[in-house]
Amino acid sequence: MPLLLSHCLLLLFLSTTLSLPGFGQREGEGPPTQDPFQKPAAPARPIAAYRSHQYTAGQLSIRATDGATLRVRPWATGVVRIEYFPAGSPVQPDASVSVVTQPSAGLATGVRETSRSLEVGLAENLRVAVSKSPLRVHLLRGPDTVATEAWGLFSAAQLPHPQMKQA
Repeated sequence: MPLLLSHCLLLLFLSTTLSLPGFGQREGEGPPTQDPFQKPAAPARPIAAYRSHQYTAGQLSIRATDGATLRVRPWATGVVRIEYFPAGSPVQPDASVSVVTQPSAGLATGVRETSRSLEVGLAENLRVAVSKSPLRVHLLRGPDTVATEAWGLFSAAQLPHPQMKQA
């Protein structure tokens, strides 16, 4: 076989094998056991609890102990808008450019207060419950929990950088 033909076949073979997708393999199921970018988890610390509330025109505004405001607004059937405004930030009207619909009126059936929570009744047997301490939002359908916040309002405690020494 001429030398030129053997070089061409070698280049053709290499070009097709190098252009194929590569697949990595790992032994076992689940994520890798060693993460080179892993950071220690900062402990969550609740920062707010219930102070007071106001219910007007189907909208629930909750004032927190740290001065923040949590607003619960039924938007459409099966849709609830939850808004959080940190302490020192004014409660603002809608500024979303992606949500172009306006909230529907008459979706909330009222608010009920207990020693532990506030509940806004909605259509289709839905309720939004807000735990008072710490503030946590839950969406309920009858006796079932549809969605809930894992922590509520919290702040991650500052951890020292692993490569920096404390003075």
